[in-house]
Amino acid sequence: EMEGGKKDFKKMAPYASGARTKKMWQQTGDYNDGMWSASQSLGLIDDIPTCKDLLDRIIDEAEECMQAASAKIIPKSKL
Repeated sequence: EMEGGKKDFKKMAPYASGARTKKMWQQTGDYNDGMWSASQSLGLIDDIPTCKDLLDRIIDEAEECMQAASAKIIPKSKL
C-alpha cells in the first residue's frame, strides 16, 4: 500500500502488466508468482462447498429453472 497524498502507479505497473501472470500460466506454473484477479465477485461467496455439493446445487437450480420455464409455455391451439 502506498502512503502519502499522491499515488504513483508506475511502481505497481510491472506487477499488473500481466507479464508475470502469463509466465506463470504458460511456463512455470508457480501460482505464487502471478497476480490473481477476483474482482467484486469475491463478495458473492458465502460458502466453499465440496465439488459434489456444488454440482448437486447447480443441477438442482437448473432443474428448478427448467420447471419454471416449462410452466410458462403455452401450446398453440390446434384449431
